Formats: sequence, C-alpha cells, structure tokens
Amino acid sequence: MLIIKNANLMAVFSETGEADGKQRPEEGIYLLDTKVVERLRVSVNSGRKVVQIGKEVKGNKLKFWELSGFDGEGYEMLIEKVFEAFPDGLLVEVEVRNLKSEPVCFLLENVIDYTCTDIFEVRNAVSHGVSFEKGESLQEVFIEGKTMKCVSDFLKIHVRHDFPASVEDTLEGREIRKYRFKIEAEISFPLESGVAQIFHNKPFPRLVLNTSSRGKLRKLLKQSIDDINLLLLSTRFGAVPAAGTPWFSTIFGRDSLVFSLQCLEHFPDLVKNILEIHSFLQAQDIDLSREMEPGKIIHELRTGELNLSGRLPFALYYGTIDATPLYILVMHAYWKFTGDDEFIERHLNNLDSAFRWILEYGDIDRDGYMEYQSKSVLQNQGWKDSGSSVVRKDGSFPRGPIALSEVQAYLYGAMNAMIDFENHFHLGMDAEKLKEDADKLKERFNADFWLDDEEYFALALDGEKRPVDSITSNPAHGLLTGIVDNEKAEKLVKRLFSKDMFSGWGVRTMSSKMKAYNPFSYHNGSIWPHDNSLIIKGLLNYGYVDEAKKLSRALLRAAEYFDYRLPELYSGLEGPRPLPYPVSCSPQLWAAGSAFVIADALEKY
Repeated sequence: MLIIKNANLMAVFSETGEADGKQRPEEGIYLLDTKVVERLRVSVNSGRKVVQIGKEVKGNKLKFWELSGFDGEGYEMLIEKVFEAFPDGLLVEVEVRNLKSEPVCFLLENVIDYTCTDIFEVRNAVSHGVSFEKGESLQEVFIEGKTMKCVSDFLKIHVRHDFPASVEDTLEGREIRKYRFKIEAEISFPLESGVAQIFHNKPFPRLVLNTSSRGKLRKLLKQSIDDINLLLLSTRFGAVPAAGTPWFSTIFGRDSLVFSLQCLEHFPDLVKNILEIHSFLQAQDIDLSREMEPGKIIHELRTGELNLSGRLPFALYYGTIDATPLYILVMHAYWKFTGDDEFIERHLNNLDSAFRWILEYGDIDRDGYMEYQSKSVLQNQGWKDSGSSVVRKDGSFPRGPIALSEVQAYLYGAMNAMIDFENHFHLGMDAEKLKEDADKLKERFNADFWLDDEEYFALALDGEKRPVDSITSNPAHGLLTGIVDNEKAEKLVKRLFSKDMFSGWGVRTMSSKMKAYNPFSYHNGSIWPHDNSLIIKGLLNYGYVDEAKKLSRALLRAAEYFDYRLPELYSGLEGPRPLPYPVSCSPQLWAAGSAFVIADALEKY
C-alpha cells in the first residue's frame, strides 16, 4: 500500500502504481472520509511486456518508472508516471521516452471508476472490524461521462476528470512526449452541519525542519516532519494534523493532544491550532449515544455518510476519559511556553467547562479519581482502548468503573494547571482548596495504586477500588506530571528497565511475566513509540537523564529498521531487530511526534 495525501485529499495505490478498490478495498482516492474514485489505472502499452524498475513516494507525490519492449538487446521505451495530490484533486503526468533510433507506436490507456463510499464501509470490507447495518444509501449518485455528483442531506461531492479513455501515439527516434491529466474533487456539507464549520480547502504553510542534528537522528527528524506534513488537514483554524493514514485521516482528541505535548517547543503555532479546534468542538450538551457531556473534549470526528446520518456515532464522538485533562495540560504547557495571555483569556470558559466536566462527569462515584464506564461503543476509554487491554495479572477482566493509573496522573497535572490559571487569571476558583485536593490525590494515588509485592503501580482500580494488578507501561506516565512520590519513582524506573519490561527496543506495554502478555498483541506486550516518548519526558522530569537517554537510543536504533519512520507500534520481542506489527498504522501522528522527544532527550540534556 502506497499513500499520498495533501490536506483533505488522500490517494491509496498498490505497489504496482494503480488503485483497484474492487480487488483491494482500501485503494482509491478519498475526500476526508468518503472514497470518490474506486479504480484508477494509467498504462502505456506497445504490445510488449512492461517491467517496473523503480518507485518513489514523498509526501504528496508518487513516482513509478517502467521499461517496455525488451528485444534481447535493450528496451524500447522508458515510462515515468507521476501522481501528485493537491487539496482539490490528483494530477497525473506520464512521460514516455523512446530509447531507440527507430519510431515506436504505443497505446496510452486510462481507466477511472467513480464511487461514493464511506470509509467505515471500506474498513468493514478490509477487516470486518466495524459493525453496522448499512441499509439503503441516503445518497443520490449521478455519473455522466467524466463527472460524478454525490448528493445527500449530509454531504455533497463533485468529481470530474479530463482523462481520455485512450491515446494512440507514435514517438520518433529518441523522442520524449509528456501527457498531463487531472482529477478534480470537492466536498461540501450543509450549513447546519457542525462539520461544515470545520473543514476548509485553503492552502497552508508546511512545517520546516529546523535542526542541527546529524546522522541517524537527522534522518529520523526529516522523515517525521515529512509524515506530520502529510497528515495535516485544512480547517478553519489552519492546519491541524490527522491521527494516521489510511483509516484515521481525521481529527482525534487524544492523539493530537499527546502530539502537542511531544512537539510544543518545535511547533507552537500548530499546537495553537489544535487547541482552537478542540475548544470549538468541546461538548455543549448531553447525548449518551455519542458519550457527549458538557465540557468534554472530543475523541473522534468523522465526515462520511454513515456517521453524519447517525447510523454510526462517530461524527462527533466523545468516548474518551483522558482527552479532557490532556486538553488542560496542553493549554497550560502552551501558555507557559509562549506567554500568550490573550489566547488563554479567550479560552477561559473552555478551561472552566473542561474542569467542571472532570468534577461532575469524570469522577463517576465522587471518590476523587477519574473513572470511565462505557455507555455505548468503546469498552475501554484510555489510550489502550482495545477490549482486552485492562486485564488482571491472572488474565481475568475487572468490572468497572475503571480508574486508570495514567489518567489520575493527567488529573493531577490538570489540577495544578488550574491552580496556575486561577492565580494568574482569577477564574473564581478556590486555589487553596484545589491545592489541598491535588495533594490529597497524590497521597491517595501512591497508597491505593501501589503494589507492595511488585514494587510498582497497578494498571488501574476496578469498580470496587481493588487494584488491577497487571504490570504495564501506564503508570510510568505518572512521571510526566509529578504524581509519583520520589521514593516510589526510583522503584518504578528500576522496573521499567528490568528484563520483563524493557526489550532492548523500548518499554513494553505489558510485562512479559503477565498471563495476558503477547508481544504481537495490540496493547498487551507490544511497544508503542508515543508511549515511550511520554515515559522519556517523565524520566527527564524526575531527573533520570541517563535512563531517558537509554530509552531514546533504543527507539532511535529501532527506527533504523523502519526506514526512520517510527510505526504506530512494533513487537515487544527481544532479539537482533525489532519485528513489525503487521497492521500498524504508518504514518501515524504521535509516532512521528516521538522523534522530537527523542531528539530533545539526546541533544538538550
């Protein structure tokens, strides 16, 4: 699978340079969450065998080189095909070069098939991982010649192209000829739709790599900034990054906020855009089907027919426990780094609403901890959101509500951030009482989550406040906000680098001693670069510089085996090289953001 993208348009090709969604459902051209071209094939045929000799993918441009017509001594034609993504379409350029002195005849053929298919329907065809009843389409699709219009109450799509079906041509000896075609595509939403107020089709400046790093680290940073640029979407607030391609090419709350913590010092303007869009999308009402409550920060935004029509709940979906405290953490970090009082003053109501959500909805049983109890879609609502990720040491599953260890760390950081905001902006909160509550949370956390026999923290507390005693990476996020007592921090760090947690390529999501451990599972033994990057930041926060550098070097060595593009996750196995996870998302936002944490740890400390 080869992917190019520019703003809100994405194209997915096969390794051979064509898109055939009928054979390989993920392939095609997408506008946001809707596939608009099912099949695209551009071929040059002289009646002889064509051999691909090379390909190159860079950001929004994909190139293929082919040779045609071997006669025992040499080839007669060199063919270069270039596919370039723009915000409003796809440009295709074909260059045909006659390598011989005699004329050569050939046929240039183009095949384009339109479609209007929600990405969730495509995902279902690929993995059967999304359950829904599609029912009768609410869209009317009109195809006339080279134009398609797709119209419903929820979206309008217009696609057109200027490709001829075929071109017969002759090249004189050594002659070169170029052909240029374009697919143009646009999408709009009804004015009453919230989505209509978010996505634009305006150009935006690309991020620029500004580093003195050399060697392997520079290669990692260069690939990562290319990936971040690839993931940028065009919105009313400017560029905002998507979570990953191909399935998550949209805005995710947790992912973009974690990325903000990773990269604030490198891209503060991008972080500002992220905060703007999450403030705009902050929940105002209660809608249990979307797990929406006033003040909550969004988990996922979708723009396809299945979601906009309500058959799936993800058009505006809020099923996450951690995005709201992370929003407060990022707001505070942005303010401390930029000193932008005016920005914070404009968003004081958003901050107040977010903190009220934590107090009124985030703490289900009013015990001072944040918990979740899924009401609809996602059973687990921390960053490890797979169904089997919250599990005991013996392999059994706890009953909720679930209080995750890392979420209490984010809560502690959010409370201290609100104290800072109160002291500076005078929100009307009782700062002294809030400080007492934060201190009490830290004291209780270090008592309730601590496992004496493991000298480590529990993954979570269950609905009866019993520790979920698996040894995982989650509690290490506590180092990020300072919730861990210094004495316990020393023991936590020691365990992180023990053989059962550290593979040599990173810290595992779960100890290899646990019953549920599987190095090729999604969350129970694999290694996630973003998870490790937050651990690195926490280690630095507590003064464990040598350990932070050790972990950073492990991730940098791992990156070499993935062409310096850190994947979403990889295997937790020890060995001579890190093994890939077969369906890891790549490029992926917070994996790319991890590169900048690695660079900071290795070069600034």
